[in-house]
This record gives sequence, C-alpha cells and structure tokens, in this order.
Amino acid sequence: MTATNEIDPRIERTRSKVLAATIEVVGERGFSAASIEAIADQSGVARSTIYRHWPNRTGLLLEAVRDLLAQAVHVTLADLRSDLISILTALSASLTTEPIGTIVASLVFEARHDPEIAELRRQFVKQRFGLATEVITSAIARGELPESTDASAMVTDLGAPIFFRGLALGEPSDPAWIESLVDRWIDTYRDDRTPHIAI
Repeated sequence: MTATNEIDPRIERTRSKVLAATIEVVGERGFSAASIEAIADQSGVARSTIYRHWPNRTGLLLEAVRDLLAQAVHVTLADLRSDLISILTALSASLTTEPIGTIVASLVFEARHDPEIAELRRQFVKQRFGLATEVITSAIARGELPESTDASAMVTDLGAPIFFRGLALGEPSDPAWIESLVDRWIDTYRDDRTPHIAI
C-alpha cells in the first residue's frame, strides 16, 4: 500500500473556514479583536480544533493574511527600472483595495501596542519588501547601481511615499507619479550624493 500526502478534505474545509473567518474579523474589527475566541465564533469551529492547526494566534493571523497580502508581481531581475515600477504599482493597488487597505492600516497601527501583531508586521514587511531588495541587489551586481548602494535604505525611500499616499491619504498612486518616483531615486542612488531616508 502506497502512502500519500493528500490532506483529508474535511480538514481542508475546516482550515479554509477558519482562515476566511479570520480575514472577516480582522477586516471588520481589526487585529486586536481577532482573538481565537472571536474567530471560533465567526467560523463555527471549536477553539480546540483551531489550536490543533495553529499553536498560537500569530501563526493563524499570518497564514490568514499572507496570501491576501502577497504580491503577484513578475520581475525580470534584468531591468531595475521596470522591476521597481512593477513592485510599487502592485503595492499601491493593494493598499487602496479592500479589505487589504483596512487590514494593513490595522496592522501598522496595532503593532505599536501588541507584541504579537508587531511580529506579524515584521514578517509582513520582510515578505513585502524582500522582492524589492532582491531586485536592487541584483542591479548592484550587474553594475546598474554603485556597489556602495544600501539596498535596505533604497527600499525605504521608494516604499515610504507609496505607503503614505495609500494609507494616510487613501489615494492610489498615478502610474506617471510612480515612474517619476522610481526615476528620481535611481538617479539619486547612482549619483550617491543626496542624503537618504534612514529608518
């Protein structure tokens, strides 16, 4: 008899129900209200069952929002400008689309007061900006940017205005504005004389 790695459909349905309920609770009431108890009530799945699949709330929250917040962005790792425009365009669109915009806003605000949510924010930022860092690092290796380029600082310089427009102003970024932003910072880092944002 050959063993298989197939997941029991009943388990998959239960997990899907819990993950969907988690998104509903976070989108409607924020991360602070997304307790295991609240998610159990919303999903109709017992708390004990939820804990069998997710040992802690952070793990459940991260899995629930990971796919929702993931960027489906194609990059070539061969053209710095076009890759950065693709990444920032997708980021801008996600921040002004519901429930993603509300969920990200809640994540940023509530992480200041909740260590578990702060860890979720850290992982979200790592996930969200890892691709941009890879694009910049690749450009440095190709000679498109100076070897002295701080990839992390450049990601911050590019991403901060997108977050401000998306979360503070609630406005999507115009394609021409995104292109101008990318061109300005590429020129700045190639010139390597203008002070950059340090966070």
